[in-house]
Amino acid sequence: MAPTLVRSLSAELIHRSHADLPESAGADLLSDPFHTLHSAFVRHVHEAEAFLIAGYGFGNMHVNRALRNRFQKCVGKPKSAPRVVVLEKSRPNRSATQRLESHNFWGFERVHAFKTTFSDRTGFPSDSNRTVAGYIEQRKFEEDANRIVAIWHGGFEQAISCPDTVKKIIHRLLKQCKGRRRS
Repeated sequence: MAPTLVRSLSAELIHRSHADLPESAGADLLSDPFHTLHSAFVRHVHEAEAFLIAGYGFGNMHVNRALRNRFQKCVGKPKSAPRVVVLEKSRPNRSATQRLESHNFWGFERVHAFKTTFSDRTGFPSDSNRTVAGYIEQRKFEEDANRIVAIWHGGFEQAISCPDTVKKIIHRLLKQCKGRRRS
């Protein structure tokens, strides 16, 4: 289990070297060293059973596409999907992910990268009174409908101040990965 997580974390470190390039630099992905680094990132995305994503805003289409392709293999088979913990610093006045799915670029990209939904599958948010401010104040994760993706909206400082809560969700997600065959 640990080597897989380490591989996914190393893929994130490899990817950081070009993740902040301007969108116009997308053509550079076709030349080295970016092509080699992006190829390694894609390979690690397809090998990983779990992801820890920190500080990524889902604005890079080439990264989102790699994630989407990985999770596409698991559509209809949530037990085989990699588990994801996203640590981000969200604005308290922002709607929770479940309300952003259909009408906000970042919410749409985040949800579609993981091929999941944060609603109760009726098209409406499952807990419509939830807000990012509520998740931050209560120091809770926002989870998708399949309990595959968990988003911490309070940022790194708050996560560090709540190690038991963060560890609990990571352990639960990793436990779901244990002993299963790759899809």
